[in-house]
Amino acid sequence: MKEILVVGVGGFVGSAARYYLGGLAFQLAGAPRFPISTLIVNISGCLLIRNTVRPGGASPYVFSHS
Repeated sequence: MKEILVVGVGGFVGSAARYYLGGLAFQLAGAPRFPISTLIVNISGCLLIRNTVRPGGASPYVFSHS
């Protein structure tokens, strides 16, 4: 159950960030032809996951299925 909650919270944070950055990009540059806000949020999320999970794959934030 914890895994589902963590994935749901992560999805909510990502979606909210995309929505906010999309609105900000629209205000600053008009209607963009390329979804730059989605690109920024996805790259930021990847970097956050990379920094959360240790190089060996063991992390206190990652749940095991055993």
